[in-house]
Amino acid sequence: MDLENGDWPIFGWTADVRMALFSCLEAGRSAVLGTIVALEGGAPQPIGTQMIFDGTKATGYFSGGCIEADVGNHAQRVFADGKPRKLIYGKGSPWIDLRLTCGGSLTVFLEWIDPSDDAVKSLREGYERRRAVRWSSNGFERSAHILEAGEEAEPIAGESYSKIFLPRWRLAVAGDSPIALALIALAGQCGLEAILLRNSYAASPMPIAEGRCISGDAGASLKELGPDRWTAIIAASHDDEQDDAVTRMALASDAFYVGVLGSSRRAASRKQRLEALGLSADECARVVSPVGLSNCGRSAWEVAVSVIAQILQIRGSVIAKIA
Repeated sequence: MDLENGDWPIFGWTADVRMALFSCLEAGRSAVLGTIVALEGGAPQPIGTQMIFDGTKATGYFSGGCIEADVGNHAQRVFADGKPRKLIYGKGSPWIDLRLTCGGSLTVFLEWIDPSDDAVKSLREGYERRRAVRWSSNGFERSAHILEAGEEAEPIAGESYSKIFLPRWRLAVAGDSPIALALIALAGQCGLEAILLRNSYAASPMPIAEGRCISGDAGASLKELGPDRWTAIIAASHDDEQDDAVTRMALASDAFYVGVLGSSRRAASRKQRLEALGLSADECARVVSPVGLSNCGRSAWEVAVSVIAQILQIRGSVIAKIA
């Protein structure tokens, strides 16, 4: 397969391939979905990592360049006959000319998906409702079961693999400072749904393609957003009254990360104000302030890098508990 984005593999910047799958099928085109279903030894990506091939371009990556082109060629054959394929690379592979530099073995399962596939429609519904979805497939038929709290779904008969799709992780930032804007831009580039909550209304559109802006009272906007356990919230207005209001609302939610931009000195006085407003010591202890990893610099981008790294680190701990 001669991929139009093969020379410059920015397709590997995308980890969550769901939107690429939805866009392809909604345009009336079939797609080939590739999934890592087995690993042995070291590998850049874990089991469950996926790629989408739409016939001309790819989205996602498996190995950082070792096997993507070959997987694309096999995907072309799946387009031609509709039959699923299981590809083994590294140890036990029939292709001795394709080496995995990290050693070990990697198995990719390829399957053809029609635009009318009901499982993809259910997956899209779960994505829009921000619900976890159990996806399973045997290569010819798939199921996507939207999970409610505490629910487990039965696999389909003869499944070749299954995985849980979590809701898209998101970051809501209340404020409009250079650091707030840098947080939104970097969060979007890292795959988070990035939402700026801005009290004032701007005369021009937000100049950040990776995020969106909600104007009006930030507290009310946050409440309407409905923060869930997949949401990180940062109060970044530098206005104590507004930051306190946003922080109180964030603490009343299931957000996995609640942070406030500011110095250690301001953090101490904020804790006193929140406790005076009736928040418990445990609630106040949830607040990350100052936000970000230490000693990373003070420019807008340096602060943003330190904060997003911290959020991703905490997200990793949340995922580990779920798994």
